Amino acid sequence: MYADPVFDRDVETFDRAFSRSYGAPAHADLFGFTSARLAAPDGATMEREIAQMAAEAVDGQDIVVVMLTSHGSPGRMAIKTTPNGPIAGVSADGLAEFLALLSNDRQILILQACFSGSLINELRSPNRIIMTAAAADRSSFGCKRDSDNTWFIKSPNRAMAEVGARGGSWQQVFARTRALVTADEAAVGVPASNPQRFVDANMRDVWTGTRP
Repeated sequence: MYADPVFDRDVETFDRAFSRSYGAPAHADLFGFTSARLAAPDGATMEREIAQMAAEAVDGQDIVVVMLTSHGSPGRMAIKTTPNGPIAGVSADGLAEFLALLSNDRQILILQACFSGSLINELRSPNRIIMTAAAADRSSFGCKRDSDNTWFIKSPNRAMAEVGARGGSWQQVFARTRALVTADEAAVGVPASNPQRFVDANMRDVWTGTRP
């Protein structure tokens, strides 16, 4: 969502880590602003892709995973479409509207941004798991342009490789992600970002790995 290379690397590495642990998704679209390997995300294209995913996913059976990475501020994620362009933002209500077509589908929503925990309340849905890089009042780290990855996305990438590849649950992946983030932050003495999660009733079996 932001035209700095670190966020495109988040998209590419998360896709690789997910595919290695869980198998290549039946339908995958990767968007970014600075890498020639990624499609440029404009509003119309993104709406079409969400509509296509909603049409292809079998309600109640398939799981749609959406990962968004950018800078953030309380209640918003930043959008910048060119490296030197203006910065806009999208609110939690705007994200909820964007994802509305998926409301009948089981979803895992991963938000990498400072203060991303502040978006959880408006994005709660019975069919949704939400994982955020930071609590509502905390920054996340590693978002410099030349970073390999943001610290939060680097951590679930590692957690999926360690836990997911052994058949572990998303609950275990998130717990390992939090531990890795906490260790990285403690090593350099920055305030804890305190990643958050939300799991509604219809997703508890996906979260704990008890879904058939």
